[in-house]
Amino acid sequence: MDSSHKMPLDSRTPQQISTMLDIISEVLGYAPNVKIAGHNQFDNKGCPSFFVPT
Repeated sequence: MDSSHKMPLDSRTPQQISTMLDIISEVLGYAPNVKIAGHNQFDNKGCPSFFVPT
């Protein structure tokens, strides 16, 4: 497998993860049925390098 098919590394900092979770929590507070997804779930991309719904 060449490097173009490798999953990118998750390089988020703990602060970035915390902020992302805070924003998602806020959005779910006023839109509880919204789907949280990464663009890699709709297109054949390697990024983001984590599974957004979890």
